[in-house]
Amino acid sequence: MKRLFALTIALLIAVLCSVTVFAESASPRFIDGGELLDADEEAAILAKLDSLSTEYDYDIVIITTEALGEKSAYQYANDAYIEGGYGMGEDGESGVILIVSMTDREWYIEFFGEERVTEGTALSEYFLDQLSGGDYYGAFDSFAEAVGDQLAFPLGTLIIIALVIGFIVALIATSVMKGKLKSVAMQNNAREYVRQGSFKLTHSRDLFLYSQVTRVARPKNTSSGGSRSGGGGGSRGGGGRF
Repeated sequence: MKRLFALTIALLIAVLCSVTVFAESASPRFIDGGELLDADEEAAILAKLDSLSTEYDYDIVIITTEALGEKSAYQYANDAYIEGGYGMGEDGESGVILIVSMTDREWYIEFFGEERVTEGTALSEYFLDQLSGGDYYGAFDSFAEAVGDQLAFPLGTLIIIALVIGFIVALIATSVMKGKLKSVAMQNNAREYVRQGSFKLTHSRDLFLYSQVTRVARPKNTSSGGSRSGGGGGSRGGGGRF
């Protein structure tokens, strides 16, 4: 009996250890391989990335490196995201990663899973000036804030809000213009709009001038019976120099 109890305890410990290892398998969301921030700044950026990622169920990752090596920025970003075990959301893959290489002076953003954030080149306008100016903490903080804002207010929501505001403004403008118009009763004919005695009709007749016939050739059926498939979409990422 004691041996069975000990075996059960050992199995439970093994299961708990395996669960712990699995939960901690993902890498930190901020890895400063390029050594751009001090310890306090690094901790602050990591805390912000963790907080936003958890709040919106969407991994937000920043990795700096001294050099890309033999890889392109696109390959480096994809490999780092996959090998780091990142990915959240219903599909378990959703997230965004920013790569900054100091030797190459190159940045790259890549997206994974759900399309909840705009493309990389558009997102760069929020942090690129700071990155180019050497304000690395400010650049990473701005990147995190920009992604968080887009997750909080998706593009579709912003479009709907803009349309509603535009409709309200147009309604107010037309109401003001309508109030300035003078009411005129509708007339059954144009007689009321003609000054009395100013027009005299002495002769009238109907004259047929010409006719026109347009002929359109019936299109021939040239279909070969095949179907055309849509495009694959491709990468939404983007990058450049700083």
